[in-house]
Amino acid sequence: MLITLVVDNVAWWHDYLRRSGVGTVSELQMMKGIAVQCFFLEDPGGCAIEIQQFLQPEAARTFR
Repeated sequence: MLITLVVDNVAWWHDYLRRSGVGTVSELQMMKGIAVQCFFLEDPGGCAIEIQQFLQPEAARTFR
């Protein structure tokens, strides 16, 4: 299972979670083909979580 959360400022969340000592947080990644910036982490129960931000305004509006 993968839970995806769409946010307005993915870099802020990445820094916040890393500074807060959250376990496994991946590097911030740029998915250029689909204009998404994201990172991944795992919750305490082992579920994968993706935090992402759509970089094109049209796509961002679609997923709000």
